[in-house]
Amino acid sequence: MLDSSESTPTETLRAQSTDVWASSAEVLRGELDAQVFSAYIEPLRLVSVTLETAEVVLAAPNQFLAGYIEKYLKHKIADALQAQLGISAVRVSILADERKQPVDD
Repeated sequence: MLDSSESTPTETLRAQSTDVWASSAEVLRGELDAQVFSAYIEPLRLVSVTLETAEVVLAAPNQFLAGYIEKYLKHKIADALQAQLGISAVRVSILADERKQPVDD
């Protein structure tokens, strides 16, 4: 039985992945205009990090943001992630996750 203070390997990997994204976002905060960062990077949510394939999946709150990020910011995100992960190439995928958007009346 696990002590409540112990983490499972999955929980540890999830925490490390979250730390990598948080660190990468801080790098981007320093590189991008404050308005660009708050509009396009802050809303992103980490979905997964797969080290074996060097793939990071992020979710944007809607298709517009996902498309804009894919076109204009994905390379900067990949550069920041590569620096944090210490690998030469990271494949970044941006998904649109519109499920959490409020419904207009």
